[in-house]
Amino acid sequence: MSNFMRVPPIKDPYDYIDNHPWDLAQRPFRIAPHVWYVSGNSYVGCYLLDTGDGLILIDTFEIRALYLLTEAIRDAGYSPKDIKMILLSHGHQDHCGGLRALQEMTRAKVYMSHEDYVVKQEHPDRVLFHYAPDFEPDVFFNDEKPITLGRFTIKTKLCPGHTPGTTSFFFDDVDEDGTVYRCGMHGGAGTPFLMTKFLVEYGYPLSYKQRFIDDCREMAKWDIDICLTSHHNMTNLLSGVNPEDPTDFSAFVDKNVWHDFMLERAADAENMV
Repeated sequence: MSNFMRVPPIKDPYDYIDNHPWDLAQRPFRIAPHVWYVSGNSYVGCYLLDTGDGLILIDTFEIRALYLLTEAIRDAGYSPKDIKMILLSHGHQDHCGGLRALQEMTRAKVYMSHEDYVVKQEHPDRVLFHYAPDFEPDVFFNDEKPITLGRFTIKTKLCPGHTPGTTSFFFDDVDEDGTVYRCGMHGGAGTPFLMTKFLVEYGYPLSYKQRFIDDCREMAKWDIDICLTSHHNMTNLLSGVNPEDPTDFSAFVDKNVWHDFMLERAADAENMV
């Protein structure tokens, strides 16, 4: 059985981000052989992939507390300037707010969904990209064309619901002993934006809700060894950290976590009023 459980979210994360982000500080830890949790905070998950040929960063946290992320990357033994690619899971400011600064610092190639790019261009006043410095992506995700750099080949899957362009990531990470770990990250598993009032207000198809449910049920069948989450409370992720050895990722290897997480998300959406 997995240790899967949901824990209550932070009541007002933006109070922390605005006024005392250091209270959310989280040291980096390894979650897979060549993958580190590096957001620097205990609210949003950002992941650094050491490809052996440069770094890939998934999500960038907030511009107002970007220093937490850059310091976490250095604390893990890497340099932010070695980031070659930045992948955005979805277009909410807590995941893309720091992108412009990192893009300018690193000259990394930026990937995002075309669907969320359209929202950014046409409705910058919405919760998507609110307070986030504007930026331009280099490449739009294509689910038929995996992203490859060094040891990693990352497959994407468009999973609309949390945003129109929420994108999930799947890749294998091979340890030095040859063990293969299949890693998966749902790009935006929160369900509040699936409520009818939001879908109607934003002009999104009401079918997004059923699409989200169907996607989660389909992905629950997939064989995933290590589940990465965009917010740690969704799977109690931080409970797997070894305080004595942040490089020990053994507690994160649990096929049941991904399966349970996907079914729980589908049920949560299905039962939403």
